[in-house]
Order: sequence, then structure tokens, then C-alpha cells
Amino acid sequence: MDKEYKIYQLIHNGDIIYVGQTTKTLARRKANGYKHIPFYKECEIELIEITTDITRETIWIMLYMAMGCELLNKRLGVLAEEERIELRNKNYENNKYAIVEKRREYMKDYYQKNKEIFKIRGLKYRNKICKN
Repeated sequence: MDKEYKIYQLIHNGDIIYVGQTTKTLARRKANGYKHIPFYKECEIELIEITTDITRETIWIMLYMAMGCELLNKRLGVLAEEERIELRNKNYENNKYAIVEKRREYMKDYYQKNKEIFKIRGLKYRNKICKN
């Protein structure tokens, strides 16, 4: 029988900050901690999918990064660098318009959540996402 992997995301203040995979329960994985995320206890953990394909974590990481999420992952899944680049390019070309639209929505939501911070810093919201 193939090993089942749980692909999950950590969410902090409504933003996706980490994508990972585990064979353990999500509660157990979170309890083990994350050395590079000191505030992990404040994060919510959500299941994305259960799969037998070990490369799915990398696909989710690439998707979220393409949407503009600033992930705190130290590495990008289990693939070699050349495989990651090839997969990212293929995934982006196949889903270009959906990714651009999701990224626009994410950036609008991000701005709305952080409007006060933008004001304090004197920044303006600019939709600098790729044009169709």
C-alpha cells in the first residue's frame, strides 16, 4: 500500500505562511514545532489534501508563491531544482489566468486587511499584477 501524505497549510492572521506535508496527524505535526517559525503556536493548521503523490507539496508551494503568498518554507518540497523550475513553468502556463486572478484577489484582500498599516507607512495600493 502506498504511503498517504497530508498536505497542509499554516495560516497566521488570515495569511497562508507555510505549506507542508506529513504522514502524522496535523495536531501531532504542529505540536512538534517549526524551528524557523517562532510564532507557529498562534497559527491555524488546515488540511489541503490527502495524497499518495509525494510531489504534491511542491505543486502547492509553487501555486501559492505564484499567487503572491510570502511563504516561510525553507525549501520548496522534495524536487530537485531543475524539476521545480520545469514544474513551476508548466503549472504557470497551464493555469496562467486562474493564478493571475487568484493573485489579484489575494492582494486586494491583503490590502483591505492591512489598510491602516499602508496609511501609516504612506503607501498606496497598486495592482501591480501581470496584465492580461
